[in-house]
Amino acid sequence: MQQLIHLDLFSGIGGFALAMQQAEIKPTTTYFSDICEFGNKVYAKNFPDAIPLGDIKEINGSELKNKHTDAKWIITFGFPCQDASTAGREQRGLDGHRTGLWSYAIELVRQIQPNFYLAENVDALTSQGLDRCLRDNAKIGFDAEWSIIPASHIGAAHIRKRIWIVGYAANTSQALRRKQLSATKDGRCLGAFQQSDAKTDGLLLRTDWEREMGGCSNDPESYIVRAYDGISGRMDRNRVAALGNAIVPQVAAMILNRCKIFL
Repeated sequence: MQQLIHLDLFSGIGGFALAMQQAEIKPTTTYFSDICEFGNKVYAKNFPDAIPLGDIKEINGSELKNKHTDAKWIITFGFPCQDASTAGREQRGLDGHRTGLWSYAIELVRQIQPNFYLAENVDALTSQGLDRCLRDNAKIGFDAEWSIIPASHIGAAHIRKRIWIVGYAANTSQALRRKQLSATKDGRCLGAFQQSDAKTDGLLLRTDWEREMGGCSNDPESYIVRAYDGISGRMDRNRVAALGNAIVPQVAAMILNRCKIFL
């Protein structure tokens, strides 16, 4: 059986790893990379078979790929948003030292050439570096699709707008378009995959994300009440910070389901 490798960058507490489970994608090997000690402990506890790689700056993608000859790859990353977020003191976008870590992630995509990658950031990235992300993507021979999907659109009790980017090799997308051309009216590669069922396999374009989100709750109010629960303040701070940095796994799972066509 051909190996499927999952490289989980800026992995945090394991939101993408959970999304992979929810999407019923079962990698033979999972690598994860983060410098947050608390997040790494949570990840290792929940996904004990995953292999830690430490700082993304120390990862050699070519060496990693050579360990798994002829394997299929998925790379996921919710790269730091502090320099793009409107909540930040300075919106430097990809010029910032944290959000600018995008460059290390896209370099690993170049070295490994995965079947596809899925990236996430705050919606403010659209004006704080998305254009450069897309140029970087094109330079390594990848196409990209993107859309802003709020957590509220999958029923969460808060808005949490995030941009999601799917990248895949340009020659792959051309093959898919040729394959699906006869099944479409407009020449798009979606063809028979234009269904609203979140379990549907296929390529997910911007309009299809919107269609897939139809009918879900849009209530931005949170019903979670913070209260004294006997947990130490330090533990609570770590937990809140980790949750604040995490992705929404249900949204990622929805997208991953539709990206199975690349595997």
